[in-house]
Amino acid sequence: MASSSFVGMTATLMGGPSGEMIRGTLDGASFSSAWLMREAFARIQEFKQRAARVGVVGHREYHAGWHTCLDLRNLLTVAECITLSAIERKESRGGHFREDYPEKVAEYSTFNVVTRQGTGDSVQISHVPIPPIPDYLKEVIEEQKS
Repeated sequence: MASSSFVGMTATLMGGPSGEMIRGTLDGASFSSAWLMREAFARIQEFKQRAARVGVVGHREYHAGWHTCLDLRNLLTVAECITLSAIERKESRGGHFREDYPEKVAEYSTFNVVTRQGTGDSVQISHVPIPPIPDYLKEVIEEQKS
């Protein structure tokens, strides 16, 4: 059970964690290698199964636990998309550092990794080409350099 007494008072665990407990586990998660990301993905899948049993007691008015339970499925879906995208990106770029791929790869600057809802509960990943920068924006970029 989560350490917050508010969470303990408001959440009915019904064989699973409270919404706040799952959300707290997801908040601030950062993984810098493929095996850690795959472990995170496996945990998200467990949380998705457990989230089906999450519930709250009390009235929904002014009840953070109620709203967290409503948001939980979407939070887990977004966490899954972010994790799968991070696994797919086999390079380091800006704040997205990977210990197992420490270098920037030019090819990855030519497309975006896009996630979409697949059939059922699955997520599809694709590479969508980035269109070339228009000439008028190239001029602005060059002006900013000087």
